[in-house]
Amino acid sequence: KNEIDFTTYARNKPEGANTIKGSMGIGFHQSVGLYRYGLEFDITWEMRTTQQWVNVVNLTAEALAMAVPQRINLDMTHMLTFGNAVSYVDMDGVVRNTSTGDGLPLFNSAHLLAFSATTYSNIVPGNPLFTKPALEAAELLAKYNIFDNFGVMKQMSFKTIWCADTPNLTNDIMQYIRSTSDPVQANPGVTNPYKGKYDILPLSKLATD
Repeated sequence: KNEIDFTTYARNKPEGANTIKGSMGIGFHQSVGLYRYGLEFDITWEMRTTQQWVNVVNLTAEALAMAVPQRINLDMTHMLTFGNAVSYVDMDGVVRNTSTGDGLPLFNSAHLLAFSATTYSNIVPGNPLFTKPALEAAELLAKYNIFDNFGVMKQMSFKTIWCADTPNLTNDIMQYIRSTSDPVQANPGVTNPYKGKYDILPLSKLATD
């Protein structure tokens, strides 16, 4: 899929003069591969001829129905797990491309733009653990590191924090986004500005092969 960018701001038009022509450009693109998934189970004679047949049918149908969504969930999460590399090998031995249109890994501190020398980063400096300062650093990064391909700064609204599905991390995040008072303040009367600001999405398949 290609990204198409246009000149963002209109220009001054003096009386009697022609308007300044804007620019349009097709930025980086990435090819998308299509894969089909499937699975089958053997049904034995004993399964068909015992009183457990109905149970076997139901359990098998349920397993088959879940297998494809589970694999899609795993593959999507692996885009993040292997986001520091340009590819990985999946469980079927297939090399999966995890690079972006500029040829760099998904997570990189010097991503390129198609029509500008400006670079941008999507890595919080120092790779900090989750804390209030770390979250604020991530918000600052998002504010000043989103551009179109002409190098014009853009704004996006983020509503979800994704993370590894570990109790200590998910509990820390939920405390920040659901507490009424500021979790880092001893005074309970200090309002928590992060209350309700984000949703949390724990990823159980993150950092798995």
